[in-house]
Amino acid sequence: MNPTIAIQGEHLVLSFEAHEVRIPINEPDRLVSVLMARQRGALRIAEAGAPTQWNIDHRTQELDAMETFLTDRRRTALAELGL
Repeated sequence: MNPTIAIQGEHLVLSFEAHEVRIPINEPDRLVSVLMARQRGALRIAEAGAPTQWNIDHRTQELDAMETFLTDRRRTALAELGL
């Protein structure tokens, strides 16, 4: 089931049948993180046992932190290699 994306006020709203996920419009990276995590199967939305909005908000923050950490590690490794 693919979500529909709409703008409501100051939020991007992903609609999955009867479920909605709201993401602040000024945080498009969070939208990308949610969609990529869902595509990889790391985040379930509108499925049995799926997380609530609170879980989604905090899960994307964790994913952002991990991606930032890995990006910094890559940048450091490439700098050490002189690339």
